[in-house]
Amino acid sequence: MRLRTKWILLGLLAALCAFEGAANFIPEKAREASFWPDKVMRLGLDLRGGIHIVIGPDLDVAIKQELTAIGGSLERKLADDNVSGVQYVVEPKRLLVKPATAKDRDAAQAVLDEYGTIETSGSGDYDIEVTLTSSWVTEVRNRAMLQALEVLRRRIDDPATGIPESVVTRQGPDRILVQIPGMSRVPDIFRQTGFLEFKIVQDYALTEELLRAKHAAGLPAGTVIAPQLEKGTEKVLGVYLLPEGADMKGDELEDARVTFDGTRNERQVTFVWTADGGRAFGGVTEKNIGRQLAILLDGNVYSAPEIRSRIAREGVITGNFTTEEANDLAVILRAGALPIPIVIEEERTIGPALGADSIRSGIQASLLGLALGVLFLVIYYRVSGLYASVALAMNMLLVVGV
Repeated sequence: MRLRTKWILLGLLAALCAFEGAANFIPEKAREASFWPDKVMRLGLDLRGGIHIVIGPDLDVAIKQELTAIGGSLERKLADDNVSGVQYVVEPKRLLVKPATAKDRDAAQAVLDEYGTIETSGSGDYDIEVTLTSSWVTEVRNRAMLQALEVLRRRIDDPATGIPESVVTRQGPDRILVQIPGMSRVPDIFRQTGFLEFKIVQDYALTEELLRAKHAAGLPAGTVIAPQLEKGTEKVLGVYLLPEGADMKGDELEDARVTFDGTRNERQVTFVWTADGGRAFGGVTEKNIGRQLAILLDGNVYSAPEIRSRIAREGVITGNFTTEEANDLAVILRAGALPIPIVIEEERTIGPALGADSIRSGIQASLLGLALGVLFLVIYYRVSGLYASVALAMNMLLVVGV
């Protein structure tokens, strides 16, 4: 290969490396709107700054949920055996089964003996105290941690609003560490459990006092009061009388997207059910045309539209959202509900000052090393040293470009 051709190839390779490296210094929006490469060096929390969060899932709730599930299973099995009159009291670490007679107690004990994950003991005349074995407590807590970790990862890796540089990892047996570069506030996707419910409204009033006044003899059995709060001010816009149990839950949601309602001039979140969820939701709405359907997230009413016709696959959540709030809600619904509540135990905003100093020192050291290396190679090896110097410079540019 001729010497001139070698120099041309080396020059082209050096220009390519410089082009790739220079893209790191171009803002993201400018790269997207121009010819610059989109893939650049990803800076972590130490170099770019951002948020460091330590999250503590409430694992005791997972234990209570397990005991509730056992109580429900026991109730169904006893009902199949025509055993009624048994009461169930779920406490944070135990389930208290309260049969009415000794015969009912023996029937309940026979069913409980089939479980390999519980321990039972007598309590009172006929009462049975149910607790989880220590090995199963460990399993339930670990399972809840893994589920919470997976949901948080899906939320932060969401294709629409995800942050690919972020880190979500387990820290010890009962903590989750989240690091988000380039942000100054904790997104709402980490503050909400994401438990979505749909309930048919039984009654409505502007305040809880007015609602209770309408039911002077007491609220109907099996009902609860849920408020609707104004965004930002937490002002109560109204209170709803709702059934304790949900008519539909968000388990069967397939997708959720932010849309814009031109008629009302506001953003809304459109959700889509799976095939099974759509059939169930269609049945609920068809039976309750003309009534209000309250849409609740984590126990708070977001909206309560009137059902005007049967709704199957798609529905809409309104609530005077900002763009950010609507995006966060859509991410939460797409990623799924957390199995247990979470608490942000530590929140720190980290600046990039230390990382900037490290980058500056690294660049200075690299340039000085390159200059000394080139000087030595040229003096000692002359023309061969010049070739080696060009190769060394291209390698350094390539590293920057990657």
